[in-house]
Amino acid sequence: MMLKIAHMRQNRKANKGFSLVELIIVMAIMVALVAVLAPQYIRYLTRSRNAVVTNAAEDILTAIKTDVIDPDGYLTVANGATGTLIVKAGDPAAKVSVNDVSNITLKDGSGETSPAAYIEKLAGISTKTVKSTVEWTISVTNTNGNYSFTSSQTHS
Repeated sequence: MMLKIAHMRQNRKANKGFSLVELIIVMAIMVALVAVLAPQYIRYLTRSRNAVVTNAAEDILTAIKTDVIDPDGYLTVANGATGTLIVKAGDPAAKVSVNDVSNITLKDGSGETSPAAYIEKLAGISTKTVKSTVEWTISVTNTNGNYSFTSSQTHS
């Protein structure tokens, strides 16, 4: 009897690892978790990238409201006209930028060569790089000195 107990103790000491079935079950659980969580993570990354462009568009809208209404501001929209600009980012190395500026002019003395460069500097977005699928269109309408501002979001 003592010999049998001693033999069982030896077998227990030599058998300290996991069985192949246990390892396969753990791997299957991990694969299932990855399959469930990977799409969520990708959606999270997309939302956060789009949020960078959305925040930049809001900063630009605030900056334009302040500058266009200010008599000493450098941005102007002609009376009866609507100025538009598009805020977006492309590939991962692209900065969030102002594109396709129309009917918004830049007075001399701003130190910038284009309305887009001035707006980016004014809003402080020139250092934010991101890949995003969202695009903001901001419109400024001047009706006899009364300005109205609208913005809309699109996904490309």
